[in-house]
Amino acid sequence: MKMYLVHLDALPMQDRVKACQKLSQFAWDVYEQVDPELGLVAAKVAWDSADDFESSPCFPAGCRCEKI
Repeated sequence: MKMYLVHLDALPMQDRVKACQKLSQFAWDVYEQVDPELGLVAAKVAWDSADDFESSPCFPAGCRCEKI
């Protein structure tokens, strides 16, 4: 299973929660990364699909991502 870290800081705060909810619909699991001062800043995504994660319909546009 592949793991990705999706940086959500390019999105407004209300869209970050929506992005995590959408990711949860497609991914095996999503682990929200919350900073005490900044709030929701990223999501670790467990991706079990054979489809490319970054071109999937759940990937939040404008966000950067790294495979971990």
